[in-house]
Amino acid sequence: MNELDEYLHSHNESELYPSDIAKILRELDEDEFSQAIKLIPKDIVGDVALELPDRYFDDVVES
Repeated sequence: MNELDEYLHSHNESELYPSDIAKILRELDEDEFSQAIKLIPKDIVGDVALELPDRYFDDVVES
């Protein structure tokens, strides 16, 4: 999750790419994933969800 936190803090919100965030999320275990979703800005979390495999969708929506 440190990689996601680092990515989010090193870019302006307009420079965040959902595909980059999704790539980082795919590498996390289930507990880290649940925590990491909460760090993603709400205005792009839907776009990130679209970049993830379907099995992650419910976890993203629930957060």
